[in-house]
Order: sequence, then C-alpha cells, then structure tokens
Amino acid sequence: MLCDNVHMNSGVPGYIVVGRIAAVIAMSFALAVGILLLLAGAYLWGLVAVACFVPSFAGMYLVERVAGAVQHRAQKEPPFGAELD
Repeated sequence: MLCDNVHMNSGVPGYIVVGRIAAVIAMSFALAVGILLLLAGAYLWGLVAVACFVPSFAGMYLVERVAGAVQHRAQKEPPFGAELD
C-alpha cells in the first residue's frame, strides 16, 4: 500500500471526542436560542439563554485540558504494539 506507515489511532479517547462535540453543540444551541429570543423581544429569556453559553464554554475548556493531558501522556509512552515492530 502507499500509506503503510499511517496509523488510524490518534491517541484521543472516544469520550474526549464526544465531549468536544457535545460542548460545541451546546454552545451553538445556547447562542442561537439566545439571539432568536433577543430578536423576538424576550430580553430576559434571551439573556438567560446567552448566559447558558458560559457553562458550555467551561465544559469545552475542561475537555480540552483533559485532551492535552492525554496527548502529553501518550507522547511519553510508546504506542500500543510498538514492542512488536
């Protein structure tokens, strides 16, 4: 094959990928609903919806910190199956 040395395993666990996706969806949903409510004239509920962006952003920050720690740990350890090569 042309790409024999390319490995599909990037070292990022599935729960980090799911956490990233969930955080992005929550952030975009909070902002979209907040903007629509603000445009509709429901200012209080619009501000509450926009404020829900903050926990989603904090969740994304937390997930990225965990991903960085996992990547850092993966660089120190040999890849799975390296002893077989």
